[in-house]
Amino acid sequence: MVRRIILYLSITLGCITQIAIVDNDLSLTAVQPAVTVENPINQIAVKQMAPTPTPPLPKGEFLSPHAKVSRSGRDSWILDEDFVYVDSIGKKWVAPAGTITDGASIPQVFLSATGERLDGDYIDAAVIHDAYCQSDNLHLDTYQQEPWQYVHYVFYEALLTSGVPEQKAQIMYTAVYLGGPRWGDNTAIVPEIVFDPSQNGRVIETPKAPSGPTQAEIDQFLDVVEWIETENPSGGELRAKLEG
Repeated sequence: MVRRIILYLSITLGCITQIAIVDNDLSLTAVQPAVTVENPINQIAVKQMAPTPTPPLPKGEFLSPHAKVSRSGRDSWILDEDFVYVDSIGKKWVAPAGTITDGASIPQVFLSATGERLDGDYIDAAVIHDAYCQSDNLHLDTYQQEPWQYVHYVFYEALLTSGVPEQKAQIMYTAVYLGGPRWGDNTAIVPEIVFDPSQNGRVIETPKAPSGPTQAEIDQFLDVVEWIETENPSGGELRAKLEG
């Protein structure tokens, strides 16, 4: 009876009592109520894992809304005033007033994949590109003053800045890289020295017109286009593939 009373009191007081019988005497040992320890992991707010971000596209900027051009022939235009593009690493590319553009740096054989030579979506990029590589502009200070690989890649960046869809921009970049003008080392265009009286007797270099892409270059172009359409590469991956 005594034991029942003691147990009742201990439960009522909120503690657990150990009962020991030593030499027929009751002794009570109070034990503190058990403390629930929360798992420390549960105390840390676990942040939801964010998806891996897609690498940003090359970001460049035109310093004026659009190139101001006037038609100078059936399929060519001439730039009325200087036009400037700043590429993704901050380098300025200047197309001086008088730059002629006709999109001829994209070989005719590749037009079925890239579309017309010039339209409103990419004439701005074409003006910058042709100021550095189009043979009609050999009188400009910009002409062939940068490596041809760099000039063609900036064309790709400028296309993206103009709003051309990435896949189409990549195909156009591939076309000018494989079939467009080249100079310096690994050149596909052999220059010739001529005497031009209109240049005050100055000797200038005039590149010979290229004969067009070889069958191997055409096959490579088609292979790369298929790779672009199936693998959806980044601009850096495409550049590495072409330059590699």
